[in-house]
Amino acid sequence: MSPYDDMRPPSDPGQGAIRPASGIPARSADRLSTRPPFAPGNAMHLTHGAKSPRVFLPLAERLSAGLLDDRPDLARFPETIAAWADAEARAGLLREWLADRSMFDGAGTT
Repeated sequence: MSPYDDMRPPSDPGQGAIRPASGIPARSADRLSTRPPFAPGNAMHLTHGAKSPRVFLPLAERLSAGLLDDRPDLARFPETIAAWADAEARAGLLREWLADRSMFDGAGTT
C-alpha cells in the first residue's frame, strides 16, 4: 500500500489489471517514422532556450566576463558569479520569449 493510493482517481478500476492482447499487430520499427533523422545541432525542439545549456551557457559566460571586466574585485567569488550569470541568462531568455508572446500590447492592454 502506497501513501499516494488515496490520491488516485476512483475512475480507474483497472489499476494494475492484466488485460488480454488486442490482436492488433505491432508496428515494425521501420514504419514508426517517415522523416529523416535530425541533423546534429538541430534546434527544432527549442522554445526559449532557458533549459538548453548550448543556448544559455554562452550567454552566461558573456555576462560573467562582462561583470568581471567592470568589477575585477569580484573574481574571488567565481561560484557566485557563475550562479548569477546562469540565472540571469535563463531569466533573460524567458523574458524575451514571454515578451514575444505576450497577450498585452505596448500600452499594457489586451
